[in-house]
Amino acid sequence: MKNIAIFTLLLLFSGCICCGGDGGEEDDYEEEYCQSPYIQVGSECCLDQNSNNICDKDEEITMTTSIETTTTQKMVETTVYVPTTAAVITTSTSIAPSYAPAYECVKKLGGKEVADGIFFIYSTNCGDKFISTASTVEGRTGVEVTKMKIGGYMDDEKINVLECFYGQHYDGHPEFGKCPRLLCPKSGEVKTLSGMGSANVLSQMTGFAKNC
Repeated sequence: MKNIAIFTLLLLFSGCICCGGDGGEEDDYEEEYCQSPYIQVGSECCLDQNSNNICDKDEEITMTTSIETTTTQKMVETTVYVPTTAAVITTSTSIAPSYAPAYECVKKLGGKEVADGIFFIYSTNCGDKFISTASTVEGRTGVEVTKMKIGGYMDDEKINVLECFYGQHYDGHPEFGKCPRLLCPKSGEVKTLSGMGSANVLSQMTGFAKNC
């Protein structure tokens, strides 16, 4: 009887130890509930493959947000850049010169009316018979034709005008003695008349005056 009583007490005592509330088997079970590579968050397990104690699904959300933010910034930069480019193009176009440098050069020497017309360059026995033709063209087109005789000695005034088209004058310059010629200050164009028939020269002069 004495042995039976001792055995019964041992059973009761061991049962109290197993069922105690001081962090026994139940607490150990909770700590080992999620096995690597999973970690426990609240009452659930989540995957943590890089072992940084952050659920991998939370890291994916962070990366997605970062990419979306970067894309938005690029779109804003593009929107700002397009108007800037357009403004530069507009400015560049608006400051383009309207006339050739010869126009401003002649304008300073003879005034705007002369610069808006054309020049007929001739000399004795080199187109001088077409002086009246030049006057006819002036009447038909309304374009002023300045008749300039060259050859032999030329004063500075004539040389300065020709320099607007031929560049700086010097003795033996191949262009300064050529005639008969037409000069257009607006474009800087120089045309040597060809064929010495009156009708042909009239046609050349008229076309040149209209297109200048």
